Amino acid sequence: MEALANLGIDWKLLVAQVVNFAVVLLVLKRFAYQPMLKLLDERTAKIEKGLADAENAGKKLSEIEIQEKAILMEARTEAKRILTETDEAAKKRDAAQIAETEKRVKKILHESELKIAEDQKKMLDEAKRELGETVLLAVEKVLHEKMDATKEKEFIERHVN
Repeated sequence: MEALANLGIDWKLLVAQVVNFAVVLLVLKRFAYQPMLKLLDERTAKIEKGLADAENAGKKLSEIEIQEKAILMEARTEAKRILTETDEAAKKRDAAQIAETEKRVKKILHESELKIAEDQKKMLDEAKRELGETVLLAVEKVLHEKMDATKEKEFIERHVN
């Protein structure tokens, strides 16, 4: 202790300072350092959780982007299929309408041909009748006599047909 006294250090004062330092150290450790460490640990845990959540969100975003691409590809394929089916249905409908139109046109042409043939026959018969009457009138004038109906009909049929 004398060595300390030679150095100018009072050993009682040194012990008091060591005790004071120990008390301050225990108080600071208990009320400042421990809560500070706890706060830092909580903050570290929150940051790590946030990073993990961000990483998970990034993975989920990547998965969603892949799913989105797959869904879009599927939608495009489905749209192409629907367009193809619609085109085929339209072509079938158009072909059916064309066939029906052709059928109607043929029917109308056939009916027209029949009507024309009938009208031709009527006109020919009418022309024959008129020609027969004209010939009969000419013959009457030439012969100066009138023919009766049976002779007239017989004459027309014999010379016209």
